[in-house]
Amino acid sequence: MAKAQPGDLLFFYYTGHGYKSDDERTTYFATYDAGEKVEGWATDSIVRDVEKYFRGSQALLTADTCYSGSLSAQTQRLGRRVSYASLTSTSASQLSTENWTFTEMLLEGLRGKSFADINGDGQVTLSELAEDIKEDMAFAENQRSTFVTTGNFPGNMLLAPGARKLDPMISQSS
Repeated sequence: MAKAQPGDLLFFYYTGHGYKSDDERTTYFATYDAGEKVEGWATDSIVRDVEKYFRGSQALLTADTCYSGSLSAQTQRLGRRVSYASLTSTSASQLSTENWTFTEMLLEGLRGKSFADINGDGQVTLSELAEDIKEDMAFAENQRSTFVTTGNFPGNMLLAPGARKLDPMISQSS
């Protein structure tokens, strides 16, 4: 992170397990070595490390775990120097399914799949991807995904050119 230049974007993606401390004050991502003797990766430490070591100006943090919405809460609470966007599979207080719906939708949006281009303008923006994920997670998994931006992170940031829709009704609500 220290090699980044001003204006650089950090993209962070984590998938796996998430858990809360016994007092429920801290949320952890369970890294491969997490267990009784080693705590997981505290979500507040992720944001603190980005603030301390990342020399760029924007960070997009994504996570697909139980309680992943804690990452969004921490960006709002601790993010000062860096502008953040955080997109997660659940709220800070919600368990996640074992399905890969969030990750699949994130990848499809980054690939520019036509259904992620909600307004049909030929571009997939971050806010469109977040809306698509929100709808899919609510419908398919009964989960509440989170999306927040801080500082001057543009919610309408272009992620990918959108593929042409075979039917103009794709991604349209009734």
